[in-house]
Amino acid sequence: MGHAVITYRILPLAHRTKKYIHGTLNLVAAIVATVGLVSVIQFHNEFNIPNFYSLHSWLGLVTLSILYLQVLAGFGIFQDLFEGAGREVRAAYKPWHVVAGICMVTFAACTMTTGVQEKYGFTNPEKFSAHAYAFNFLGLSIFLWVATVIWILIAVEKREPEGYEAITGQAVTRYGDETN
Repeated sequence: MGHAVITYRILPLAHRTKKYIHGTLNLVAAIVATVGLVSVIQFHNEFNIPNFYSLHSWLGLVTLSILYLQVLAGFGIFQDLFEGAGREVRAAYKPWHVVAGICMVTFAACTMTTGVQEKYGFTNPEKFSAHAYAFNFLGLSIFLWVATVIWILIAVEKREPEGYEAITGQAVTRYGDETN
């Protein structure tokens, strides 16, 4: 999901190309997340483990809900394969789309770290073991990844190919204010 979120900032490609990459990555994330959710439910049911009992599972459901809504709204509003939403609707929805994307990535990180912590508790490793350090390192790595994604969104200027303004007549904007 984080890769899809930063696509607009770091790839020096045409706007439409970045939009298709962004949508495709989010769609793939939704499919992979759905396969993962179904697999976990099947595993839990096979071994008589209750479903959705932990903070990890609840955060995962919230994250998936945001992801599904983002994919549906994104394709419905921002797609340009056939007539979609008008410029006014796109402009009005875009800030919500951006904030929901940041929330989605943040919730995904919380879901992953609570999952790591949950798994750590199941394995019952010795204190200060290599196993314990590996779990802690993984958790910190997840938060560093999210911090990097959010930093890229906030601090890195949007990249456009050279001559973009001359070709399209659209000015390059710092926060991606284009609505199509």
